[in-house]
Amino acid sequence: MGETLGQRMNKLMDDHFVGREFEQHVFTTMLQGLEERSERILNLHGTAGIGKTFLLNRFGKLAERVGTRAAYVDAKEAFGSEEVFCGLLLQALGESTEIPDIPACINAINDKAREQKVVLLIDGFETMGSLDHRIREKLLPGLDANVLTVIAGRHSLEGPWRRSAVWSSIVVKLPLKELDYEVVRGYLCQRGVTDERQLDEIWLRTLGHPLSLNLSLDGSRGETVLSRDMAANPEPPEECVRQWLGEAPDNALRELLYAASVPRSFHQEQLGELLGRSVSDAEFDRLIGLSFTNRTPRGWQLTELVWETLRASFKTRMPSRFAEYADKTIAHYNRLLDQAHTGRGKGWEIDQLMRFSSSPVLRAHLRHSRDCGHYLEPIDFANYADAETYIEERLRTAKPQRIRCSDPQTGALFRFEMSAEESLLRLSALPLNELLRTGPDSVRLVRSKEGNVLGLFAIVPIHGGTAAFLRSAPLSRMYFETRETILSEGSERYPAGWFVYAMDVVDLEDESLRSAIVQAIFEKIAEGGLVLQSPPPLAYFRHACEGLGFGCADVPSHPAYGESYPAYVYEIDTRGNRLKDYLRKMVPQRGALIEGHNADAGAAAKAEAAEEIPRTIEAIMAALTPREKEVASLLTQGLSNSDIAAALFVSEAAVKKHVNAMLSKYGLKNRTQLARAILDGRSPYE
Repeated sequence: MGETLGQRMNKLMDDHFVGREFEQHVFTTMLQGLEERSERILNLHGTAGIGKTFLLNRFGKLAERVGTRAAYVDAKEAFGSEEVFCGLLLQALGESTEIPDIPACINAINDKAREQKVVLLIDGFETMGSLDHRIREKLLPGLDANVLTVIAGRHSLEGPWRRSAVWSSIVVKLPLKELDYEVVRGYLCQRGVTDERQLDEIWLRTLGHPLSLNLSLDGSRGETVLSRDMAANPEPPEECVRQWLGEAPDNALRELLYAASVPRSFHQEQLGELLGRSVSDAEFDRLIGLSFTNRTPRGWQLTELVWETLRASFKTRMPSRFAEYADKTIAHYNRLLDQAHTGRGKGWEIDQLMRFSSSPVLRAHLRHSRDCGHYLEPIDFANYADAETYIEERLRTAKPQRIRCSDPQTGALFRFEMSAEESLLRLSALPLNELLRTGPDSVRLVRSKEGNVLGLFAIVPIHGGTAAFLRSAPLSRMYFETRETILSEGSERYPAGWFVYAMDVVDLEDESLRSAIVQAIFEKIAEGGLVLQSPPPLAYFRHACEGLGFGCADVPSHPAYGESYPAYVYEIDTRGNRLKDYLRKMVPQRGALIEGHNADAGAAAKAEAAEEIPRTIEAIMAALTPREKEVASLLTQGLSNSDIAAALFVSEAAVKKHVNAMLSKYGLKNRTQLARAILDGRSPYE
């Protein structure tokens, strides 16, 4: 007899299963240690499409490999009926009875458990309804100690499961999250997607959500291609939207859910402002009880992919109402900023406000910004050794960085790479002991909530007490040679601004660490002052500066990172009333928010992204002669005219002639502006 359809489907599930090593380890550990452990229930929980059913199938295979009997039941098929549920369970065990009830199930399961271990796999537990009580109070307490029960649902086991000390001691909760990048990459390569750009596009569109990932591909005859929906639309397939909205079946909850999709974070009063009415405790409890709503230090958030998808759906279906809610959200955060006596601690409000930026570049960099629990700790005598250890470890373990981000509204993709050497450039120009003398909070460690050191930030206040350092330090010296008066404008208590001297983290690919960098910069912008930074002249840093609204200061480059990396100083001025000017520039006002108001919106936004980003080197160099290109290449390395002349075996007068010709072609005034234009053009921001 040939392979049955069921066998073929099981094989396909096995073939397509990837990742979840930790979850499989937890399951096998519990199964192997049933005799020694008190825990008897493993509770898988996660939002729709996160892969619970696939994982239960995997658990069943793992159990069978070690001689354990596995029985799978989908609670959705029972429709809350004890008789139907018990019938399905008995059938899965290979048993039958005239009266399929809980006592019959207990007898059948325990008979099997006397011979071998038994694993019960119960899927869709959120549909149990009143049957939940019968399972908890009657079925599970009667089972043999040789039985492990896995309960999977959209929500963790709460209520009586949590309130009872007995139940809490035997239940192990296992939340399911999205797959990480390496797992997704491996899966896509296995399915035949090997193009780097396609891999990144699919990752950034699905964010590792298993159902979205699977629906993004069409498989036939063993071939895998990008689905038509994925190629034409940056949002996840409509099936995902239906799954998520299925948790909010009535109009009242759906109205609240759509309102919650406008701001990135929300709380009960804020939703009341958007809806123009008070939101009752019962309504809000229903909303935050959804499987894709998470508590954060500042309120609640929808999980990232759900937020982006429902937001896009809301904007498409009800553009006028979305625009109204967006304007109210912008007004809400502007009001919080206006009410603050100073900008200190208001970086988070600016972060939330910038979600409505008209810049695809900024939206891309903010996409993964979230409350991650990292905190900044000033360096002093007690933790100085931690700072030294961090620097030593970074120098020892540096690796190439591959950073990718995309604008959720337009799908515009940005990709960056830097070598291990380039990832250390900010540390190479870090005079730690001198920086520590510029103020008690100038240098801080970035720590995870577990206390691990993940980065080091050095932000120097600008005032008379730090003037000597800023005049002499390699990164800032060139700027303050022509801006001397700024140093006398501030005081230790009220500095004129800040020089962001270094922001180094262990891994720029880590979205939470990039979030910490953005938050720290927004904090300084919010305080109202001159914010300066001079990062290495690499594509990622220039792109980030432009996205955050920094302008390139009109001062010469400096070689603080080495002769091969001439760098410039970037500035944002939010002194006095300029903060409002900055926010108006970055965030559109009423009526300018919704790309969905016209059919060409997506294309226009992508064109805007392309216009905001410097031209590619091909476009910039196209008008130059071969000799001018040679001169341009050496000019960007910081060489003087005489050095260029020596390198090319021509006269200095000939070099001046070529430089003047390029200035004329570009309409620029000096060689500094010319070098900057060429350097900016070197990066093809994809």
